Order: sequence, then structure tokens, then C-alpha cells
Amino acid sequence: MMFQELDAIYARYQQAEHIPGLVYGVVQDGKLAHVKGSGVAALGSQVPVGPETFFRIASMTKCVTTLAVLLLRDRGRLSLDAVVADLVPSFARLKLPTADSRPITLHDLLTHQAGFVTDDPWGDRLLPQPLGDFNAMLEAGMHFARAPRIDFEYANLGYTLLGRVVEAASGEPYSGFVRREILRPIGMVQTSYEIDDLPAGALALGYRRHDDTWSPAEIEHDGAYGAMAGIVTNAVEYARFVAFMIDAWPARDAAESGPVARATRRELAVLHSGPRAPTLRKHQGREIWSASAYGYGLVNSVESELGRILHHRGGLPGYGSHFLFSPETGVGIFSFANRTYAAMNEPNVDAAQALKDAGLWKAPPVPVSAQLAPAVEAVSRIYRAGRIAEAQSLLAINFLLDRPAAEWDRHLAKLAERLGELRHIDAVPNHALSAKLTLTCARGVVQGQLILTGEQSPRIQALTLEAAAGDGPPL
Repeated sequence: MMFQELDAIYARYQQAEHIPGLVYGVVQDGKLAHVKGSGVAALGSQVPVGPETFFRIASMTKCVTTLAVLLLRDRGRLSLDAVVADLVPSFARLKLPTADSRPITLHDLLTHQAGFVTDDPWGDRLLPQPLGDFNAMLEAGMHFARAPRIDFEYANLGYTLLGRVVEAASGEPYSGFVRREILRPIGMVQTSYEIDDLPAGALALGYRRHDDTWSPAEIEHDGAYGAMAGIVTNAVEYARFVAFMIDAWPARDAAESGPVARATRRELAVLHSGPRAPTLRKHQGREIWSASAYGYGLVNSVESELGRILHHRGGLPGYGSHFLFSPETGVGIFSFANRTYAAMNEPNVDAAQALKDAGLWKAPPVPVSAQLAPAVEAVSRIYRAGRIAEAQSLLAINFLLDRPAAEWDRHLAKLAERLGELRHIDAVPNHALSAKLTLTCARGVVQGQLILTGEQSPRIQALTLEAAAGDGPPL
């Protein structure tokens, strides 16, 4: 029943935006839990879009390119501090914008902080550019928007250069390295950069709509810009990639589960630029704001409703795509469409909200760690006895310096007088060394926060205990 509601969300969006064909999928528990295609792969045909219909996913390719760079870094073939000019000879001739500019590094390219101008309209038309033409363009000289490392500006040129970096470090063509080392090991065996590699008739043809008239987008082959937007895949295979990314969380002791280490995959989510202007969406009359910043090939957004979401859009002439996933809930959603720049992030976010409203977008409970358990039990003893000294052996050196024992004891007495004896204590960990506390008492609730030190034998460095708003008689 839940997926029927999601089907309706995408159907409404497809109709409103006049999209010839689209497909979406939901990844849960490491697999494709639901997939739905609708519309046609080519106007004037009766060929339906299905789970195995191929689409160009455009800039969602950047996430894969990032993995290739980091994989080579892990193998000792690259450093993220390496200077691009040392790896791409044609780039070495490019004059930096100012005399005091620092050389551009791989980190600058990954984070869109190289000083290049935003280039979606132009760069999207260069996908099949021959490598020789790309090198000649660099050698002829280019203008910068600003000096490197000053601000974020999304630029396809940076990820195109990363494709050349992968070639220099691996000694083989970028697309060949990515397919052999990343895509095929996770089961994306038909996913490609070149449309001629696809089964006959498997590609959804792309379209542009203007003044109620459709025009076909040019079918572009693989070229120098493939590293920024070239991947062609279908829902069945892309679901394996989304599951592969989600599997990097949480950090754990289990054996590695793929061609790129879990810790490396998690690096894509680390923020490397300042947050962009907050964005707004509305749900059931409420305004929901989110803050976002770019990591390595992924955007990291946080909002009160859906929590943290890692995501990336894709757009090319003829195609629009988007994927998102929640590391905490382990749920991912992706969608592809064959209309130019279709904003598939809109139905994807609506679908995620629908899953949350249905109770299917929630993180599993974090267990109380072996370090937290004795401290939580000590808080219980403290409250019952009305004396902070009950946990003397577990108090860090700062604890009674920050708030003397006599003051603590007076505070505990007031809480007990107002709320009565302790019935039960619950702890919800923030992580292995911190937790939110709920003390259920005879006449109300005490809320608290507990933070331990990071010593070999952790001790309580901070503790708050306050009556919940409105609980118990007034003091």
C-alpha cells in the first residue's frame, strides 16, 4: 500500500511536467525494494519504460568519479594534495588567475573550489568532445571566475579534469578503469559510458519540450567530458550502486563489502565548503528549511523532517535524474526521466516524506555502549540517593570543579521533592560516549544529557538533569 502512494507521487509529477517516460526505485535493506517505470522510452512508440530501460544519469556520475579518485588514493597512486598540472600536461600550460593563486589540487577539483565558472549550459554540450580538442582548449588558455580556494562554484570542468587524473594514475582510459574496478564488482555489468555498448533498443531517448512541441535530444557518445556526466544505466543496476553507498554506514568492525572501503565511501559526505543559502519546502502547511553543502561528489543536506540526506542531481539535454539516501535510516530513492533537466529531486523528496509519514523513514535504535551503561546506572543511583557522591569514582576531574557537590545535592533534593521517586531511566545514545536521558518519576519526568571523557576508563565530564517542561508541581 505504501508504494502505491509513491507511485501516485511520480505519476502526478510526470503528468504535470509532461515527461515522456520515467522510472524510480526505492532501496531498503540493501536491495531494490520497489521499482516502477511509466511512460514510453521513445515518443511515437509503444515501448514502455521499465526497470531495465537505460538512461543517462548525467552529473550523478560525479559520485562515481570521486570513488575512482579515492580508490587510487587508497592504493597509493594519488594524493588529494597533488597538483593537477603535474598530472595533466595540457593543464600545466594554463595561467592561474592571479600571481598569488596557489596551484590547483585534486581536492580543489573534488570540492568545486578551483575557481572555475559554473558551466552547466556549455559543459553539458561537450560530453562527446574528443580528448584532443579538450587538451587544445586548455592549452589555448581559459579564464577563471576567481582565484582558487575562495568559494564554491559548481563546475563540470573540474570533474572532467579528474577523469584525466584517473587516466594518468591508472595508466588506462578513465571509463575502462571505472567499469572494471568499481561498476562491475558491485554488479553494474551493463552500465556504461558509451551508448553503443547497450543492448539494441534499451536506451530511453531524450527529449526537450518547448511551446508544447517535442524535439529529440542529440544522442551523444562517450568523450572527454564523460567523467562529469557520462554514465548510462538502468534502475536494476543503479539500485546496486545506491545500496553500495548506503552500506558504508554505520562504521563497524565487519569485513569490507566492496571494491572501495567503507571509510572511503563515507568521505564523500564530509563537508568541504560553506553551506549554501537555506532552501525551503512546505509539507502539510509547515515550512521546512534545509541547509546544504558540498562534500566530494555528494551534497550533504540536513533538515528537521528528514534528517541528513546525501544526494546529487543530474541533468543533460534530454535527461533529468536525482538520487538521495539517508545514512541513518538506510533508505535510498532514485529516479530517471527522459526530459531535459527534469527536476527529479522534487518527487524524490516528496517520496521520502511519504515514507517518513508512514513510519518507514527512521533510524534503528543505537545501542547503549559498554562505556555508557555504567554511567547511566550511576545517574540512577545519584537520583535515588540524592547525593552526587554516589558516583564519585565515575566523575571526571572537572566535574565537581564545574559544579560543587553541595550545589548538586541541593538540586537533586529539589527534583525529588517536585517529581518524587525514580521509577525508570532510559538512555538514547548520541554516540558511544554521550546520551540523552529520561528519568521517569512518580510525578513527572526528568530530562538530561550525559557526556563521558575519552579516557581509557571513561568518566562523566558533563551531566544535566532538569524537570521536563510542565511536569510536577511548581517549585
